[in-house]
Amino acid sequence: MGNKLIRQLEQNLPAEIAIPHEIKMLYQWIEDHNLFIDTDTHRIGFYIPMTN
Repeated sequence: MGNKLIRQLEQNLPAEIAIPHEIKMLYQWIEDHNLFIDTDTHRIGFYIPMTN
């Protein structure tokens, strides 16, 4: 399945814009640490844990 955050970014950027490796690493870290929420249409990532 891959990284949903990266896939969404790739789908929304013009094809001529390359995603830097560091951004891909950050998005992978966010998913690895479950720092995201899923909506009906998108995955939203966070740099810090969400608190209620």
